[in-house]
Amino acid sequence: MHENNYFANLDIRNIIFAVIIFTIGIIIAKIVSYLLNKRLHSKVNHSQFRVLNRFLTTLIIGLFSLSALQVIGFKFGVLLGAAGIFTLAIGFASQLAVSNIISGLFLYYERPFKIGETIAINNVKGKVYSIGALAVSLLCSDNTLIRVPNETLIKHPITNFSFTQDTNFVIRLLINTDIEVNTLIAELATILTKHDELLFNKKSSVKIDNITETGILLVMTCWTAKANLNAIKNKIYTEVANLLIRKKVKLNLNHQAVTLINGGPAWQ
Repeated sequence: MHENNYFANLDIRNIIFAVIIFTIGIIIAKIVSYLLNKRLHSKVNHSQFRVLNRFLTTLIIGLFSLSALQVIGFKFGVLLGAAGIFTLAIGFASQLAVSNIISGLFLYYERPFKIGETIAINNVKGKVYSIGALAVSLLCSDNTLIRVPNETLIKHPITNFSFTQDTNFVIRLLINTDIEVNTLIAELATILTKHDELLFNKKSSVKIDNITETGILLVMTCWTAKANLNAIKNKIYTEVANLLIRKKVKLNLNHQAVTLINGGPAWQ
């Protein structure tokens, strides 16, 4: 009788028993997934739940699959010996996979971002499209999808631009020195106080930032909720422009600058 090179106990009874074990594993995985959905789905965000659910179900099915293979006498040593270099490649890939899975668990507990938030990692900036057991997908502004391994996210700083609901924009005006600066600052500050959309607890303000040979640099910092950003920017810009025209304030256009700074901490 020809000896099977890969299975030591390959008969109908062991095959049936192995199929039963594998089926039980799938059933238990589904039960665990159902219980997780019932107990945790409402307590954690959707992306974190998906990572945990996928990790546990894959682990359970994998363990029961190994048990089923052992029942039919699967010779792991023969397979590894025959695989050669391919086995080394699989082993290396498995190490990377395990590293990414473990990194994913750390991300799950730290929760530095969630689906829909805009983050930057290693000069790649985009909106979090999906969070998986091995990697996170970012949708960039040019509509490209970039996959970032979880291990990379753990090893490098993550900037989350959506962590807070507040943001600010800064208007820098380099004015000539032939005007009354205090009066202009007071009138610019009056513009800020007229708008309820601005957040004064974040210190929206107007101040002198620098005095140079070319003029006086005024900095106008405006804090607001991100939902109001575009509307309030248009209002403030319009009113500042009208004030400068009315006061006949001359700007040094070679140095005048308007910049936008988004709020949000960097996660190390």
